Amino acid sequence: MAGVLSEIRRESIMKSQALSVRRSLKLLERESLSNERRVNMSLKERIQEDWKAAMKNKDRFRANVLNMAKAAILQAEKVDGSKLDDEQVIEVLNKEVKQRRDSIEEFEKGNRQDLIEQTSKEIEILLEYLPQQLTEEEISEIVKEAVNEVQANSVKDMGKVMAIVMPKVKGRADGKLVNQIVKQYLQ
Repeated sequence: MAGVLSEIRRESIMKSQALSVRRSLKLLERESLSNERRVNMSLKERIQEDWKAAMKNKDRFRANVLNMAKAAILQAEKVDGSKLDDEQVIEVLNKEVKQRRDSIEEFEKGNRQDLIEQTSKEIEILLEYLPQQLTEEEISEIVKEAVNEVQANSVKDMGKVMAIVMPKVKGRADGKLVNQIVKQYLQ
């Protein structure tokens, strides 16, 4: 009798393991299909899908940040009167990141470390949806090329240099940082 029970348990365990493997394979299959769809999604759709996933995973912080981003995009669409393409969505997200960076400066003045950390995390989440940001060295190289192109030699030529640099770094660098680098280069 004990042998029969142990045999039944073994069969039951083997069946549950086989079922578990099949479920895992189905999840992997769904995940790979999901990743293929993500490649073809617009940025706005990707934010929407990630917001849904954050809600399902009960990640309130991420869901709130994505919800704020969605609200900013919706507001821009209402002002524009049309749907935004990916480039325009990137502009909106850049504005959101800039606002948060400005807020961090104010929080530092007020010595509010808790708000600094929270806002930094918000920026990290938003940066996931922006193109890879340029490093200071890469920006400096672009500025150097622009200075040589317009033969700038003083701060008076800053407008000419910025006119060449900004389209090249659009969406990939903070304008304030670019401005500082151009000033340093022209002094």
